[in-house]
Amino acid sequence: MNLLFFKAPWCTASNAIEHTVPGYAAHIDCDEDQETAAKYDVTNLPLFIAIDDANKEIARIHTTNMKVLDRWFKSIKEKHDGK
Repeated sequence: MNLLFFKAPWCTASNAIEHTVPGYAAHIDCDEDQETAAKYDVTNLPLFIAIDDANKEIARIHTTNMKVLDRWFKSIKEKHDGK
């Protein structure tokens, strides 16, 4: 399972949290990678999407709170890995 972090250079919230986003998250600039942003129907930023090994979306969260993100991802990972 992987975590995608969707951001853009013009997004103040994305820029504010970018340096605190966990290292295991893949950073995706929506301006540079519009195809991936469209694939996951990204409509607001910053956005985090948990995906499985086949790149299928498991869950998503729109947050700037890294404690919330960490708890959310751990919960999703435990549910997913428990299958």
